[in-house]
Parts: sequence; C-alpha cells; structure tokens
Amino acid sequence: MNTVKISEYSIQENELETEVTIVGKQENDTDLIIKGIQKLMSQIDVKHACNEDHERFNKYIETLLLSVADIVGYEHYYWEQVPDSEKKYNEYDELEVSREEKIKLLKIMVENL
Repeated sequence: MNTVKISEYSIQENELETEVTIVGKQENDTDLIIKGIQKLMSQIDVKHACNEDHERFNKYIETLLLSVADIVGYEHYYWEQVPDSEKKYNEYDELEVSREEKIKLLKIMVENL
C-alpha cells in the first residue's frame, strides 16, 4: 500500500486549513492522487451532497472545472497566453487570472480532447 499526505496551511497564520491522506494500491504518488481525486469527486452528487440543490451542485462543479484550468494554466498558459489586462498579482505575489480566461482555457482543453 502507498500513502500520500497533502496539507495546506494559511499564509497569514501558518495554521492548518486542510489535510488529505490517500491510501491505495497504486504504485506511484501521481496515480494514487488521481484515484483519490476521482473518488472524492464522485461523492459530490445532487441528491446526497447537495440536498437536491442543483444550483449548489453546479457551483461545486464550476469550482472543480476552474481548478482544472488552473492546474494547466499555471504551467505556462497564464504567463504566455493571457493578456496583462486579464491577470494580476495579489498581496502574496501570486498570479491571479480572470474567470473568463480560465473558461477560455477550459474550452481549448475540451476542443483538444
């Protein structure tokens, strides 16, 4: 069995915000993380996780899709392809990109599937 533990701390207080531990048969960390993500995502459904609230469900799915855009975008796309008017740096010197540009990247990704 393989184990991956991922923790996220707040920048200001350096306090634990989220921690996830994934244990599984996958031989490498990336495969295990992907399997864990798939399992977690499958737990978000309209009936149980969202109490039949379709708007809430759609918001969760939007958040996940924009997160996928960020995974790809921060590799190079955001710096090279996004106009300066659609990006800025926050107080922690982290790049932030407009929602519209994230959606544009998602469309490109889907078209290339």
